[in-house]
Amino acid sequence: GGGGGGVGWSGAAALAAEGLSCLAPRGVVEALESTDPFKRLVKEGRLVPVPLLEKESVQLGEGVQATPYSVPHRAHGGTICFRIEGESGSLLWAPDADSFSGWETPLIELVEGVDRAYLDGTFWNRDDLPRRSIEVPHPFVGESIQEMKRWGPSQREKVRFVHLNHTNPLLKPNTPQRRALERAGFSVAKEGESFAL
Repeated sequence: GGGGGGVGWSGAAALAAEGLSCLAPRGVVEALESTDPFKRLVKEGRLVPVPLLEKESVQLGEGVQATPYSVPHRAHGGTICFRIEGESGSLLWAPDADSFSGWETPLIELVEGVDRAYLDGTFWNRDDLPRRSIEVPHPFVGESIQEMKRWGPSQREKVRFVHLNHTNPLLKPNTPQRRALERAGFSVAKEGESFAL
């Protein structure tokens, strides 16, 4: 997310650490270096922002690397997805985006290059928020799967939707929306699901 919000949830123990690396897009690094209370942590050397560069891999551990890609998002320059590769598998982690179109690297290209893809499934459609007049930018799963039906079956079966809002009917196994999603060849990620890298 933008603005270092995730860092703010790290807790007192993490924020009291010395030299804690924080890999983030350049826009988030700039926010950390210029916004209280983070700029104080940076100045004291407790938080060390490390800018992630678009499409440049970083090592996460032995045999695991992540490559960041920008996604269209209302917080410009602060939201990315990751292509994560290990010795035995690869995945795309893209749980927050305003849209699945208009990506610099097309989504289908990213999905074709991995074994599993976790994508933003926040809302099924605008009826998920019937009492709200505010637009909450996220791709609607109902519309996305219609567009993604053009993908081959081997690409569709890789997709697991995540980041579901509590009003999303995909949370329940026997809704018409869930059945439509599964008939189209897609899935919803299960709580505790794992994928070997």
